[in-house]
Amino acid sequence: MTGATLAESRALRLATLAVLYAAQGLPWGFVAGTLLAYLNDRGLELRTIGDLSAAVMLPWTLKFLWGPVIDRFSLRAMGRRRPWILLAQSAMILTLLALASLDSPAGSLGAVAAILCIHNAFIALQDVATDSLAIETLGADERGIANGLMSAGHYVGVLAGGAGLTWLLSKSDLATVLLAQAAALAVVMLLPALVRERPGDRLLGVRPAERDQAIDDGEVRSWKELWRAIAAGFSHRSAWIGAGLALAIYFAQGVLIVAAPGLLFQDLGWTVVGYAELSTYLVFAAIAGALGGGALATAFGRRRAVAAGTVALGLSWVSFAAASSHWSDPTVITAFAVVTSAVQAAMVAALYGLYMDLSLPRVAASQFALFMALLNLSRTVGTSTAADLVAGLGYAGTYAALGALQIGCAPLLALLGPPSREPSA
Repeated sequence: MTGATLAESRALRLATLAVLYAAQGLPWGFVAGTLLAYLNDRGLELRTIGDLSAAVMLPWTLKFLWGPVIDRFSLRAMGRRRPWILLAQSAMILTLLALASLDSPAGSLGAVAAILCIHNAFIALQDVATDSLAIETLGADERGIANGLMSAGHYVGVLAGGAGLTWLLSKSDLATVLLAQAAALAVVMLLPALVRERPGDRLLGVRPAERDQAIDDGEVRSWKELWRAIAAGFSHRSAWIGAGLALAIYFAQGVLIVAAPGLLFQDLGWTVVGYAELSTYLVFAAIAGALGGGALATAFGRRRAVAAGTVALGLSWVSFAAASSHWSDPTVITAFAVVTSAVQAAMVAALYGLYMDLSLPRVAASQFALFMALLNLSRTVGTSTAADLVAGLGYAGTYAALGALQIGCAPLLALLGPPSREPSA
């Protein structure tokens, strides 16, 4: 393994990126699934659990702040992005061990929130560093399949962290679950620990080895140079259209994060068991969709794949609204949800590849993270307006309106034009 580098081996590039994304999905599934099940089982109030969840998610809202730091500073002897990934994974493991050392997590929510907030800050660091590594090492013809594999890896991690660790919790205790998660992350860490980015990099050390001078051409040597490079990255029309697209394309997802459970539990009388079973189906559908989206993006180009995905997603929501008289049938709900999950995952896989095309490699961490921040803002605005939309339009009207909005994102992709590094699009 130490004889090959990410720059030299396509298989190694794809495998490393997919595994690193699985490592990000694992703690996400743990927090959203296993930890919430643990706290609910101990009778904590819903508002308390909600406040804890908000604190834990805060670092993801601010993750774009990592971008300039990663672009500006590097330990060049070990590679431009790899040291940041190793730092992030080490900190993720240490914070899990700190959490496992608490005698009574349910009775120490302040400490739990603080530790998990730090934990998620380092997951966000790994996310930004991994994305920038992908932009720098992947060829334009690899970005479609790579983003499909990365998205699928994320969903596999979510499944393991949610359903897998919840099962382990039912057989043991929270400390055991945390130690198992730390052990899994330690195994994942072997890849970035044993694989170099480029020829001439050292596995460990601070003294640079001999390397081709061209490797250092993309290094940012001052803050002034960094801000100029970021400004250059947003100096063309496609970057601004891409930013506008980011502000619109996740809005519907944000609304449905709140509206969909409300429909199922409050209007249709679903139980937690039924919802958990549906969630498992949706993860498997998302894995298949992500892989399919990556393949479609490779075959037809990211721009076309995103356009097809957003139209298909919008049509699925409009169709769901039209079938409101059949919502009492769980089979109908499950069928629509599975299809929507697969289509959404396919679109997201292609969308990430598109934003990689729009990001300059030398400031990839900063520019790509800013695009992702706009996507998160779009989703957050949707979440905050969900209750008002449902109150005004009802559930069927909300799904129909969101479907129309999603379809309306497609013309922005036509205005975007072929990305400069994707001649096949």
